Order: sequence, then structure tokens, then C-alpha cells
Amino acid sequence: MVTGSASAVEIRQAARETGWRPLFQDGWRLVRAGITSPREVLRVSRDATSDLDAPVMAPSEGGL
Repeated sequence: MVTGSASAVEIRQAARETGWRPLFQDGWRLVRAGITSPREVLRVSRDATSDLDAPVMAPSEGGL
């Protein structure tokens, strides 16, 4: 889907249909199971989403 020019919405929908859950949502599942704390879910999910706002750099500029 990614190389076939599917939209982000289409990719997200297909992922959810196969069982993928966003980090924040899955974190709360782990809180309910007693595996982690709410503080840890907030810390990790905030860190993960902050990367989404970072500018994308070309490989020649030090990006991926």
C-alpha cells in the first residue's frame, strides 16, 4: 500500500483491520492489565508523537 500510493487514511484503516492499535490506545490496555502505569503511557506516547512534528530531512541532510 505504501509503495502503491495509498493515502495515509487508507493505510491506517487497513492496519486497524489487521489488529494494529495506536501506541496510546494500546498503552491504556496495558494499564488496565496492570503491566504499566498511566504516567509511562503518557510519557512514551508523547515522545512518539513529538517525532511526527519533526521536519523530514532527505538522506543527504542526515535524515533516514
